[in-house]
Amino acid sequence: MRILYDCFSCSPYYGSDEGLGWMWPYKMSKYHEVWVLIRKDRKEGIDRYCKENNIRGIHFVYCDLPDSVNIYYKRKAKNKNGTFDFLLYQYLWQYVAVPVAKKLHKKYHFDIVHHAVTNDFRIIGRLDRLGIPFILGPIGGAQETPPSLQYYVRDHKKVEKVRSLLNRMLTSTPGYRRTIRAAFDVFVSNDETMEYILPIVKDEGKCRLLTELAIDDAGDIPERICKNNQDDTVFIWAGRVEYRKGLELLMDVFRTMKDTFGWKLKICGTGSDLDHIKELSAAYGIDDRIEFLGFVDHSDLQIMFAEADAFVFPSLRETTGSVLLESMSVGLPVISLNQGGARQMIRRDEGYLIDFNSKEECIAEFSRVLKECIGNHEKLYQMGQRARTRALAEYSWASKCEYMNSVYEKAIAEYNAD
Repeated sequence: MRILYDCFSCSPYYGSDEGLGWMWPYKMSKYHEVWVLIRKDRKEGIDRYCKENNIRGIHFVYCDLPDSVNIYYKRKAKNKNGTFDFLLYQYLWQYVAVPVAKKLHKKYHFDIVHHAVTNDFRIIGRLDRLGIPFILGPIGGAQETPPSLQYYVRDHKKVEKVRSLLNRMLTSTPGYRRTIRAAFDVFVSNDETMEYILPIVKDEGKCRLLTELAIDDAGDIPERICKNNQDDTVFIWAGRVEYRKGLELLMDVFRTMKDTFGWKLKICGTGSDLDHIKELSAAYGIDDRIEFLGFVDHSDLQIMFAEADAFVFPSLRETTGSVLLESMSVGLPVISLNQGGARQMIRRDEGYLIDFNSKEECIAEFSRVLKECIGNHEKLYQMGQRARTRALAEYSWASKCEYMNSVYEKAIAEYNAD
C-alpha cells in the first residue's frame, strides 16, 4: 500500500517525538511505499543519514512556513524561542501541509494517511481533507498535575494555567473537532487523554489506548545481574531536570529516609531546576547519598540502568516517558506515581505504582516502597526480569508495525467497501 505520514518534525538523530516521527515511516517502509511530510530544517540531517545507511525506500517531502512569517526560526536565531513559539509553529505548519499533501495525493493516490507525530493531542493535523482513511496517534498530553501535588508547581502556576487554557482553546475549534471525528482510529497514550477527548470524538469504539513507545533493537540492550543483599540499593533517575519531572517531590521522599541506610540515588540529566535540587539535597542532609551526573550519553545510560536496582519516576505529569521503556527493557523495575502512561505500562508484579490522595500520603507511600526495596535485591531482580520479558515481547517496533499494519488494512477495506 501507499502510505503518507504527517510527521512535521522527525529525525534519526533524536529521541522523543522526533525519534518516533522517524521510526514509523522508517519501519513501515520495509513493507510499503512510504511518503513523509516534514519541516524543511530536517532535510540536511535526514539526507546525510540516508546516504550513510543506504536508505532509499522513503520519500521525504519538505514543506514549511514562509521565512518571513516563521516566528519560531526568527526567535531561535536570537536564542529566544520557547515552548509556545514551537507550539504555534506546529499549529500553523499543519495548514501549510494540507495543499502539499493534496498535490501529492493527486499524483500518487495514497491508500491511507497517518498523523504519527507530534505526540500532542492538541495538534492533530488536517489531513483528513484528503478523503482517504485517516489514522491519528498515538497522541497524549491531556494529563495535568494532580491538585494534591500543586505545591510542587510553585512559580510555574501561570504556565500550568496557560497550558490548560490552550488545551481547551485548541480542542474546541470546529476544525479540530472535524478532524478528530473523521479519523478511522484515534490512538491515545494514557487514560487522562482518553477521558479528555472521548466527549469530543463521541465514538468510544474508535478510541484505543496505545503507548507511543517501542524498542528498536533488543540485541543492543544490556541485561542486569542480581546483586548481593549486602550491596547498597541504587535508585536511578534520568531526564530533563525541570519542575514537572517531580524531583523536588523525590527530594522530599528521600528526606524521610535520611536515617535509613543502604541506599544511593543517581540523577542523570541537566535542566533549569538542577541547582534548586542540589540545594535541597544539601539542605536536607542527603547530598552525600546522591550523585548528580549531568548529561549521560544514551549508551552509557543503559549501562548505568543495568547496574542500578530500580528506576524512580516521580513526574507530576507525563504522557509516558521514553525512560520507562528503556529501564524496563534493561530489566530495571520502575517506581512511579499511578498516573499518565506509566499506569498503562507498569504492572504491579514488575514495578510499583504509588497511589495517593494528598501530598503527605504520596511522600509517605513513596518512602514506604523505597524502604521496602532496600537490601531486597533478589525481589527487585525478579520484578525487573518480568518487566524486561514483557517489554521485549510487547513493545518492539516489529510487533507495533505488525499491529498497525492490520489497522491500516482494516481501515482501507472498510473505506473501499463503502
